[in-house]
Amino acid sequence: KGLAPKNKLERQVRDIYNSRQTRWKRLALLAGSKTPPRTFNLYRSEAGIPAFDVIRAWSDDSTKTLTIRTQLLSSWTLSRDAGERIANQDIGPKHVPRVLYEAAVPFEQTLLDKWSDGGALATSPYRWQEEVVVAHSHKNALSIPKENATVFLDGIRYSYADRNALFKAMNEHYSHAELAENFKALDRL
Repeated sequence: KGLAPKNKLERQVRDIYNSRQTRWKRLALLAGSKTPPRTFNLYRSEAGIPAFDVIRAWSDDSTKTLTIRTQLLSSWTLSRDAGERIANQDIGPKHVPRVLYEAAVPFEQTLLDKWSDGGALATSPYRWQEEVVVAHSHKNALSIPKENATVFLDGIRYSYADRNALFKAMNEHYSHAELAENFKALDRL
């Protein structure tokens, strides 16, 4: 679908997608369906600056969406539990906020998953992560409703509905200058 591939990488992605689609059609038939899934409900955890993207979006009533910072390939999980486990890993400074995104990612943007691609994803010591590799057309290509993000700070979970409590907690952990610097860093990225 769409424009013809312009370079070797685009041809390889097209070929992988066509192969995945064929394998998924076979899997769907075995499962009693006629078509592969249209979307995957996926989760991605990140620490630091991405959480400030969420905080900025949550404090702006004029926007309904949040753009997720992504590279051309990104690792997601099928499991909310795995996403939360990754978000709550004890890494980095104590008060670094972490974020968990939830997105309905179109099948066409997925490059690798444990069912149709098996291999290392199915047998890895990290298989509990239930990884799906997502290919983006360009950096920062994915937007989600801002309610589909959860922020963790010091082990406490904050949803969009809890954003005022998060704002208060952030003010307790960061000086005004530190918060301002984090938001300036967003603008430089």
